[in-house]
Amino acid sequence: GTSNTTGIFTSVSGGAHTVTFTDNNGCTGSASATVTSGAGLVGNAVPIATSCNNSVDGSITITSNGTTPVTYVLDGGATNTTGIFTGVAAGPHMITFTAANGCTGAATATVTAGPTLTATGNPTMASCPGINNASWTVTSNGIAPVIYILDGGTTNTTGVFTNISTGSHTINFTDSRGCTGTITRTVTSGAAITGTATPTATSCNNASDGTISTTS
Repeated sequence: GTSNTTGIFTSVSGGAHTVTFTDNNGCTGSASATVTSGAGLVGNAVPIATSCNNSVDGSITITSNGTTPVTYVLDGGATNTTGIFTGVAAGPHMITFTAANGCTGAATATVTAGPTLTATGNPTMASCPGINNASWTVTSNGIAPVIYILDGGTTNTTGVFTNISTGSHTINFTDSRGCTGTITRTVTSGAAITGTATPTATSCNNASDGTISTTS
């Protein structure tokens, strides 16, 4: 393989090697040597959870014992030399890295999902059937400002809705981080107004002096 006259060989891989040599008289000889491998590259990847269950704002910071600069690659895509990755989704991830001397390594990290956004609050009853005067106030664990949308239409940041009809209704909400949630409730109505009518007869067949009394 490689030949020289100073007896110095570089870029030699780890393992057993044999050097043969010949002098000016044609005499030959050999010597064996085993090159040991240096320490393997190791990395320590520290994940930070996402803000909520459906956001993509987690992060991973990785450090390694590689000779700088070290190039880090997240999931075969995003690349940097800082080892800091942001905008990471929840789930398992693989970071591979290559040091300045060509040594390589890998580390894994799992970004956990933050809490689910939830809301509380129950609607009032409508006064009676056919009257759309129910109201509904909800509060959530989102980070303000939180945008609330009733049935895909009316929108506000207070979570207070009025003039609601009877039936099932859904409020979707999104907080300042982009985290989302939903709450569904059914608006009921008060009882319909009922009444009774009690008549009295006229005094004779052609009189118009009958009466009707009603109660409700």
